[in-house]
Amino acid sequence: MATGREILALLAEPEPEPEPASAPRSRRLAALARTVATRSAAASRRQAEDDAVSTPEAPAEPARPAPSAAATFVQQSEEAAAAPAPPPVAAPAPPRDVTFAPVTGLRRALGLVLLASLAVTAVVGYAAYDTRSDANIGLTAIFGVLSVVLWAVRASSSVARLHLQGSQLEILSAAGRHVFDLSNPYTSIEVVGAPGRRGWRVLFHRRNMSPYEVTSSMVDPAQFMETLRYFRPEL
Repeated sequence: MATGREILALLAEPEPEPEPASAPRSRRLAALARTVATRSAAASRRQAEDDAVSTPEAPAEPARPAPSAAATFVQQSEEAAAAPAPPPVAAPAPPRDVTFAPVTGLRRALGLVLLASLAVTAVVGYAAYDTRSDANIGLTAIFGVLSVVLWAVRASSSVARLHLQGSQLEILSAAGRHVFDLSNPYTSIEVVGAPGRRGWRVLFHRRNMSPYEVTSSMVDPAQFMETLRYFRPEL
């Protein structure tokens, strides 16, 4: 848009001299159109010059070169080296002194049955003494023999005591005292079945002797296998 100064400049310019009346009207119109076009072009040129002077263009920012693959690899390596290393996982401490809980369920059950058999034997025996009946005497003899058998079974099923000192496994049972070195590679150990399943047992093979068996009636299978696998991970 033209400013006031430009309008005054346009008005100040001398108008073309009028042509004689005898000139054709078309020539006058053409001259007037040329004058208007010239003035409009001059005004546009001045406006463009003023805009260029008042608002200089900002210099373009130079483009940054893209990092190369080698530089990226070096930067990632430096970041990985500067990152703190994770703390080392501590190895489980070896079992030094372990006393396995004895299994007393069977022995306790036999004791209860033995007490019941003795009570019945006493009652039947008193009745046989009072009535002198052959039937009561026979029942007294039967329950007496049953009580003796139960006592013998309970005595033979003594509670086994298992104790681990370092790598030495000590077993105290009715069969005597036995010691096995779990860390000795010459101690042959075999596991039959899975812990918690029926028929599970651990066999300690002995030279010129039958294997010594550790069963679920002597020790808790899960606790025993956890300790045994520390020395024998392959089992």
